[in-house]
Amino acid sequence: ELEEARATDTLQLGIWRERPKLAERALANLAKEGRPIMAIRTLRCMQSGRVEVGVVPWNAVIGACGKAKLWPASLALLRSMPDSLSEPDVVACTTAISACE
Repeated sequence: ELEEARATDTLQLGIWRERPKLAERALANLAKEGRPIMAIRTLRCMQSGRVEVGVVPWNAVIGACGKAKLWPASLALLRSMPDSLSEPDVVACTTAISACE
């Protein structure tokens, strides 16, 4: 089962690398469904799999963490954005600040 799961993950990452908009949609859906932990894990998996992720999905995940009262996660994501080559924009900063309220 573990080997099957790894093969599936590898296949999915390959698809997302070729079609990054699908990856962004997956992150947005997880955030919209109120699943911030899964969204963070998926985002990290995408990063390690070298999937291009734009600023909008980052904002969605930061926002999902804020809605779930996970403000430390929102701030950690904001802090790690430049490492992923996605520079935080006004929305990312505002969303992270709102998470702390």
